[in-house]
Amino acid sequence: MRRSLVALAACSVLLGCRTVVPAASPSSPGRGAAMEVAVRWPLRTTQVIPLSAETIWLRVEKDGEVLQDVLIPRPEEGTESLVATSSFFMDAVTGLQVFAAAFQAGQATADVPIASDMVAGVDLYPNQRTVVTLDLKPAVKPLVSSFSPSNGGPGAPVVVRGAFGASGYYQLAIGQTRRSGSLDSDGNLVASVPAGALTGPLSVLADGVPSAEAGTFRVLSALALAPFSAKLKPGQQLTFAAAALDTKGVAVSSPAITRWELLDPEKFSLPGSPESDIGTLTPEGAFTATSPGVAWIYAWSGYLFATASVTVE
Repeated sequence: MRRSLVALAACSVLLGCRTVVPAASPSSPGRGAAMEVAVRWPLRTTQVIPLSAETIWLRVEKDGEVLQDVLIPRPEEGTESLVATSSFFMDAVTGLQVFAAAFQAGQATADVPIASDMVAGVDLYPNQRTVVTLDLKPAVKPLVSSFSPSNGGPGAPVVVRGAFGASGYYQLAIGQTRRSGSLDSDGNLVASVPAGALTGPLSVLADGVPSAEAGTFRVLSALALAPFSAKLKPGQQLTFAAAALDTKGVAVSSPAITRWELLDPEKFSLPGSPESDIGTLTPEGAFTATSPGVAWIYAWSGYLFATASVTVE
């Protein structure tokens, strides 16, 4: 009984890799080829498969004729390396087109995938291994038009304007550090400065797909108030000014302050609010003395804070 020749073709979906088709044997193609398809689900540092993708359809065509149509489901969480594979047999043949398209669970139409790619000119030869690499290209990529403020401490709110799609999965990225966010009623992304973030480029990920970098966000690492202490009489006013350093040690003259507080240190150990009644404090740091006493002024940028003392005589 004659043994049939078998060719193995492996197809993996990875970001940033190119298609590799080894040199073909000069002999004419024969029958009896096998194709193995491997899809490595995110780690999105190496590829872009949208977060909401649950299935990938893989189709192999020759001159418009569909030779294989395979559904590759998302692996269950905890599966080693999150790799899904599918194998099938087909004729060893040249000039194939390999398509991959990702879809959401319950997606109503298969006309517009959320990510796709195609490679043409794939040849399967007996006793040869052909590797085809597909780089899924998202159908929707987020766009950042502006953001504010331009600086802040860890935990400080950031509003990012642009177009982010309707996936429901959003992240703010500052450098390599990310924090989940949500869209407000105006369609702006609202998120906090991620803990551990360093001064660096700001971008947004929508459904796991990154936007282009939109500019530098300066993450604050130290905050100070001037004057550090002050004495006033009732009726007098004084504005406290904040200054900061970012994580690169560069001075920030106008740090974004998320809130100001006027607190009575003698009330810290007592139940109830520790707010002081020796004066008033505006959201801009302007203090107006009203009655004698001592208070501490707190300026916050996210979780970062600075203090100063004020005495009314």
